Amino acid sequence: MLAWGECGDPAGRPLFFFHGTPGARQSGNVFDAVARTRGVRVITPERPGYSRSDPQPGRALLDWPRDVLALADSLGIAHFAVAGVSGGGPYTAACAWALPARVTRAAILSGIGPTDVAGLTQGMTPPNRAVLWVARNLPVAAARALVGLLALQLRDPERAIARMMRALPKPDREVLADPRLRERFAEELRESFARGSEGALSDFLVFARPWGFALGEIRVPVHVWHGALDRNVPVAMARHVAASIPGCRANIAPGKGHLFVLQHLGDVLTDLGL
Repeated sequence: MLAWGECGDPAGRPLFFFHGTPGARQSGNVFDAVARTRGVRVITPERPGYSRSDPQPGRALLDWPRDVLALADSLGIAHFAVAGVSGGGPYTAACAWALPARVTRAAILSGIGPTDVAGLTQGMTPPNRAVLWVARNLPVAAARALVGLLALQLRDPERAIARMMRALPKPDREVLADPRLRERFAEELRESFARGSEGALSDFLVFARPWGFALGEIRVPVHVWHGALDRNVPVAMARHVAASIPGCRANIAPGKGHLFVLQHLGDVLTDLGL
């Protein structure tokens, strides 16, 4: 079972949007207003193990393009753009690599990069680095226990967001000062763990392994958006991804953090030709 949500213009040009880690189908709703104005249909599938999507034990990054292709075919969509935020970044790159005949353009928004390249996790928040290290070096049971502990801390999303804001750089705190955005974020956190922490666990296991393809083989136009002050995903990852993909355009924003793209969603749609 693959669950998905959609917003924007039901008859509009399609964009498949991949949520972060953790995340759920509500993530794409941030595009709703601008997508309606621009005539864009935003489709947000939930990765295996999140909310209403069945778990897929042992899944690999390149399993995802097959899921996206099955969903696109079921909806009668021949060609589409893809975008992913944070933990959705690798899945965006995977679709750009695996589905060049179907994907028109791709946008990686504050996306995590390969974690097996030396130095790229330097400056990442300690919890993220810890889970990645455990996922890479210890048995799956250890990673499951650690992710489960993090999930417990997110059971009260409002309190978790307040705690998170204290650790975020000032630009991210300013973005989350919008009460409507915090409410949406809280709803997504609640939904992402509706059936446990398997979705987040499998994401970290995927991130900890080699991706299974070379970024240099991507031929779909890709645009990278990233804040230079990002602590969730160090900007070194964005620079590495952008330098590795032929013809990739990068918008590295000085003085901005992990959430700055939420203030530029119309520009992201423009980059995607939508």
